[in-house]
Amino acid sequence: LHKENGLIAWDRPAKTVYNQIRGLYSWPGTYTFWEGRKLSIWEAKCLEESAEGVPCGTVRCTRKTLDVACQDQWLRIVSLQLEGRKRMDSQAFLLGQHPEGAVFGA
Repeated sequence: LHKENGLIAWDRPAKTVYNQIRGLYSWPGTYTFWEGRKLSIWEAKCLEESAEGVPCGTVRCTRKTLDVACQDQWLRIVSLQLEGRKRMDSQAFLLGQHPEGAVFGA
């Protein structure tokens, strides 16, 4: 395995992205980019809600949840780590960051 294997391609099915996150959990880990910074994704879960018509990688947020559109469904990010910061749950991340409407990716 190489670090490059951890780059998330949001244009794949949500279940595939979820399995990538689970499978590469300890090393090399999975990641995406947001505003030019690396964003490591540690835990996620698939939602049954369709993301049809929404560009892949698009982010939607509430005060407590952060979801990313994949090819077919939404993926809820549970735990993440912004470059240079500690690992945190998505609710803590959303207290200081506002990615609503952003598109994750390289």
